Amino acid sequence: MSVPFHRLLSVESRSLRAQFGIGVVLFFAVPAMAMWYFSRANGAGDATPLWIVLFCLFVLILAIAGFLLMRRGPIQVEALRGQLESVVAEELTDGVATESLAAVNDVESINACMRAIVADLRGHITEVESERGRLNDNLIQAEKVQGLGTMATGVAHDFNNLFAAVMGNASIVVSSMASDAPARDNVLQIQATAAQAVELTNKIGLYSGHCRFDGAPLKLSGLVNESHELLESMVFRGVKLDYKLDDDMPLICADRHQLQQLLRGLVQNASESIVSRVGTVTIATGVMLCDDTTLDGLILNEKLPAGRYAYLEVADDGCGMAQDVRARMFDPFYSNKIRGQGMGLSVVLGVARAHSGGVFVESVCDHGSVFRVIFPCPSALNVS
Repeated sequence: MSVPFHRLLSVESRSLRAQFGIGVVLFFAVPAMAMWYFSRANGAGDATPLWIVLFCLFVLILAIAGFLLMRRGPIQVEALRGQLESVVAEELTDGVATESLAAVNDVESINACMRAIVADLRGHITEVESERGRLNDNLIQAEKVQGLGTMATGVAHDFNNLFAAVMGNASIVVSSMASDAPARDNVLQIQATAAQAVELTNKIGLYSGHCRFDGAPLKLSGLVNESHELLESMVFRGVKLDYKLDDDMPLICADRHQLQQLLRGLVQNASESIVSRVGTVTIATGVMLCDDTTLDGLILNEKLPAGRYAYLEVADDGCGMAQDVRARMFDPFYSNKIRGQGMGLSVVLGVARAHSGGVFVESVCDHGSVFRVIFPCPSALNVS
């Protein structure tokens, strides 16, 4: 009798325990009472053969019913255990080890396993929600860039036409004036200001990422070496420039003038991020192999093909960026710095997109930022 009672205690559910108890009573008690009744009836001579047969059938039915009730709880436990094993076999969760299922023989253990599965599923749901939020932010940013880029392209085109008329008429006026005319310096100033305005509108056009450029083979390390003196003049006196350039860089197809604007924008932003005016800006070049997972980290989640990319990286040990600043860092004319102004990082993003590249950004408050711009390496330019 100890085995049935042990099985009875192993069943955790009240309803299953009640069914198990009724089954024990029917399977053991009813036949015992029937045997006692038969022994007494035979002694008194009251039992008839037909009545004995019917009574035996009835007792047999009750005993079978009791046996089924006793088995129902353990069968359901085994069924649940089988479902858990199939869940683990399909790798739904790593929270429940396969070895632990060998000890599952009651509802309490199954409940513990189910709790582990639910906790694991909640973790997956949290990750999915976080990823969905990130993708939604990227979508909003991409739509904003697309809208501003369309507007920038139209504005730049119209302004260039207006300033072309201004510069043309100013040239005519200058050519018709005597060299010692009092207003000659004023007209020349108009020409110079109009030329600066044209350069600004060209930068606005760069923001769209769809501007035309004169592509030619070049190496990023060579571009940085050519700009040493200019870059040194752009940073604060207490800021040191550190170069980590790869001498064996592949060729990329790019517009030299636009890449120089990109490099100047990154270095100027890095220098202004060092609010103490004492720090280091590191400029590095190299090659990286990017798979789809790596490319998912690009700003705007640009859909670039996996492969080999040359990169230009500018890092600083400045103030870093908070989350709200990162959300707007590529907006035209936006800056959280006192001296910050102009197109800045928006030109960086536009030039990278125009060259079929992308931008990675890492930033930690009070620890600095890292901007890495990648460019595809056409195999046609790098045949050994």
